[in-house]
Amino acid sequence: EISRDRDTNKEDLVDEFLHAQIFSLLAKYRQNKEYVGIRTLVVATGDGNANNGWSTFVEVIKDALFCGWNVEIWSWKRSLSNNLLSLCGDYPNTIIVKYFDGKDILISPK
Repeated sequence: EISRDRDTNKEDLVDEFLHAQIFSLLAKYRQNKEYVGIRTLVVATGDGNANNGWSTFVEVIKDALFCGWNVEIWSWKRSLSNNLLSLCGDYPNTIIVKYFDGKDILISPK
């Protein structure tokens, strides 16, 4: 179950949980030399915020790039942060952005 901030009722620490899972996966790949070939990290986010000292999607993406992974970012055009756009400009051969805009997407509640 997702925890919620008691003042705002917003989801609490969900991004940080995702970051931790991705960092853990990348660490496993770094330690195990048997994993070979091209790997791609796919994230669905537009969030490139500094996050007040907590981990960020920008840090996660940079770590994946450092490990030799490609990165695919899915986002709405209006939601993609300037920080992520800048990162894409820095790594044009290894980061690709795909937009949800114009796609048939079904989002359904549990």
